[in-house]
Amino acid sequence: ANSTAEEARKAIDDAIAAHPNASLTSEGGMRWEVAFLTPGCGWVDRASFELLDSSEPLTLTATSGSTNLCPSWCGCVRTCCTCVRCYSDNAQNTAHIRDIVEGAGLDATEQLVSKKGISIYLKR
Repeated sequence: ANSTAEEARKAIDDAIAAHPNASLTSEGGMRWEVAFLTPGCGWVDRASFELLDSSEPLTLTATSGSTNLCPSWCGCVRTCCTCVRCYSDNAQNTAHIRDIVEGAGLDATEQLVSKKGISIYLKR
């Protein structure tokens, strides 16, 4: 990112606060934990963001994954899906990270480090 660590920290704070489906669950210096409700169904996903201010250029490490929590109406559907593993995240975890990075206005280069489970990663 092309900004100082403090400017990036403020921009990330603002992007999380402005996101309509995000709730900050913990914050500590240059690290944030955020809960997201997915649009439509309201599944709960969790994302972590950590700004490494000792690197040049600045590095933001972000991870996101499902908490496997869903709204009460989906109880029977969830049981079936869990049994046969017939669901995916429909690229929501990638979207959560991109929403915050883009909302913060960070000039970022994206790199996928790992993909586990039934998740979809859509390259730019």
